[in-house]
Amino acid sequence: MLTDILDADDIIYASIVSSVSTDISNADDILAADIVSSFSTDILDADDILDASVVSSVLTDILDADDILDASIVSSVSTDILDADDILDTSVVSSMLTDILDADDILDASVVYSMLTDILDANDILYVSIVSSVSTDILDADDILDASVVSV
Repeated sequence: MLTDILDADDIIYASIVSSVSTDISNADDILAADIVSSFSTDILDADDILDASVVSSVLTDILDADDILDASIVSSVSTDILDADDILDTSVVSSMLTDILDADDILDASVVYSMLTDILDANDILYVSIVSSVSTDILDADDILDASVVSV
């Protein structure tokens, strides 16, 4: 707690990778963790966050992650999910009171959900059951394909 998990080449098969009031930065691989959680801090520049049950960020940023794959939940509260190259095969991609912006690919999510904020400039939002935005805009998405529900 109140410290850094920095420049770890591999964090593999951990039940919990947790950071409180600090940074999880520049980890090459965070694989097969039940929970990758950051509170009041940053999860930045992780090359791969794979097979996590929960990738959760509270009051902070999930930024510039090359791959967030096969997570049950990718959740951001009161913060941003920005510039993720790939968010794939998640049950829920959820952002509250913040932005989901410039994601190159959000694929095969059951729910892509944004409340009181914007879903803007996503190149691809594909094969989601629900694309839902409350009290905000879904703008300039190049592709919103094969969604059961697109709700504004």
